[in-house]
Amino acid sequence: MDVLADGVETLAERLAAAGYATAAFVENSHLEPRYSHLDRGFATYVSDAGDAGQIVHRFWSWFDRAPRRRFFAYLHFLDVHWPYRPPAGVPGRELDEADRATALAWQITGKRWWLMRNAVRDGLLDLSAADLELLRRLYDGEIYDTDGAIGRLLELLAARGILDDTAVIVTADHGEGFLDHGRLDHGYGLYEELLRVPLIVRLPGGRRGGERVAWPVQLVDVAPTVLELAGLDWQGLDGRTLLDPSPRRALYFEEHHGSMVQLGIRAGRYAYIRTEQPAAAEAAAARSEFSVPVEVRPGARVQAEGMFAAGRFVADEVKVVEPGDRDCELAGPIEWISPNRDFLRVLGYRVVLPAEGPALAALKLLDGNRHFSLAELEPTEWVRVQGMPEGRSFVATKIERLRDPEQHEIEIEGVAGHLRVEGRRVWLEVCDDRIVLSPDVRWKGVSENRHVLALEAAPKPSLSEELYDVEADPREQRNLVRQRPEVLAELQVQLGELREKFGRARKVPAPVPLDRATRDRLRALGYLR
Repeated sequence: MDVLADGVETLAERLAAAGYATAAFVENSHLEPRYSHLDRGFATYVSDAGDAGQIVHRFWSWFDRAPRRRFFAYLHFLDVHWPYRPPAGVPGRELDEADRATALAWQITGKRWWLMRNAVRDGLLDLSAADLELLRRLYDGEIYDTDGAIGRLLELLAARGILDDTAVIVTADHGEGFLDHGRLDHGYGLYEELLRVPLIVRLPGGRRGGERVAWPVQLVDVAPTVLELAGLDWQGLDGRTLLDPSPRRALYFEEHHGSMVQLGIRAGRYAYIRTEQPAAAEAAAARSEFSVPVEVRPGARVQAEGMFAAGRFVADEVKVVEPGDRDCELAGPIEWISPNRDFLRVLGYRVVLPAEGPALAALKLLDGNRHFSLAELEPTEWVRVQGMPEGRSFVATKIERLRDPEQHEIEIEGVAGHLRVEGRRVWLEVCDDRIVLSPDVRWKGVSENRHVLALEAAPKPSLSEELYDVEADPREQRNLVRQRPEVLAELQVQLGELREKFGRARKVPAPVPLDRATRDRLRALGYLR
């Protein structure tokens, strides 16, 4: 977690000293003031402020009580962030039952997002075009809902008669990757999909409305802009005011994410990225061996937790349990129920529901302490299903409703078969199917004794240089390092000059001890395992 160093003057401190009322309403554990110290300068600082609508409401509650003077308010919305949970009824983005079940399986906990993005990174999971489209629709739904909250904020400012006296700046801290460079999420590089964010400035009175700046700017330009609007001196800051029509300049950026170190420059139509140190996670993913406990062998009963996507179960935790029946247990959302309710689908398995006779009489249907009928089951609800597997199908002998999915994990439990290695993937046969094991799988109920499986050799992450023409190739798919050596040489020189001017000697902060609640919130966002 980043911590604001002592002695750094914040924008809020500058404005508070100039007589502004200051307030912040944030929903991000990275901004928790006990750890980040980002509350400096804010007379009111509310963390865990809720969703976008709640944050707007909190702002107005504060505004109605605040003294009538100039104000500076910071509203940090986290809705457009994994886990994507757009509200129902977003126009044009309605999901069918199967998509809702898939979305639920992905998003209930940040652990599964952490596992999905790493499985994609490591080549263990191949998302389909439909999977990718669903992710984008969920993301767009969050954007639509947040846009509505910002619109309501502007309407309220207008209704109070202060919109024309208020500057409103809307921006974001990062973009999001959807396999543009083979990755999901963010924090993996300095590509356009991560750097290009909204920056919308509504000046008092709406002046210069509709004007679009034709060249790239940076978020470091926001503070000088706010200070100039407030009539305060901004000289000496790294950025420049957006109100100044000064000539274009090359933009410099750094990325320190975990152990990864990247530098970049955007000059005119070209972007140059240099990786000076690869991420430790990528180096670990390139290892050539996989250790498996000796207890994980054919005939052992195992319980695997993980996530299910693209027709594949990826396990990040496997526990060897007491031997028992040869039945199989699945826990997860119902993806689909047949019209005749003679079978349903859970984790890709076809679960046959007996219609009559002894099999129906023996079927146990439990909802807590009561029994229920098959007619009550609904798609997307979570269940634990037990039965005897036959390939990707089995006849259910017990179905238990799971009323609080956030307290449960996606699971498969059954008798293990053989371990298989295919290239860099390690498979374990379970329930007449096979699951793929994450390189970071945690083993439980086992000894320290291991046997080692050899994996296909993988190229080790290395230092790299990338050069893109972002006007002709906005998705940065064609590396021009060899084709444009003269441009490369020029940008290498500029990068060195800008690094000398703006680069920071990175100080690795001491680990910050987080309380359990903060760790849980960060884990729910996929930042911690």
